[in-house]
Amino acid sequence: MAIVICLIFVLGACTYQLGIFSIFGGFAGGVLFHRHREFVDAWRRQVGRLVLVFFLPVFFTYTGLRTNVLGLSTATDWQWLSIILAAAILSKVVPVYFVGRLCGFDRNKSSILGT
Repeated sequence: MAIVICLIFVLGACTYQLGIFSIFGGFAGGVLFHRHREFVDAWRRQVGRLVLVFFLPVFFTYTGLRTNVLGLSTATDWQWLSIILAAAILSKVVPVYFVGRLCGFDRNKSSILGT
């Protein structure tokens, strides 16, 4: 387990040096071991909770704080942002709304569930 953790950090450092966000190196390391069911179960027991409770919120906070919308300087940039945001929101809200309706929720509860 310790060797794998070291490998993940090394792969993260390598992708960082290449100019890619370091999380992708760790992801690549994880892909190497996904077929070994016993290892995956041991990983989830020993490391999984720490990752979910500590590293995942740190990742999203750090990524969000580094987001710079001031780079969107033209109307075309803002239009693309609007299109991508609309597609992302609609592709999440609309299917959940319809599944809620199929499961017997009324319109109001399905709307709440979707949003």
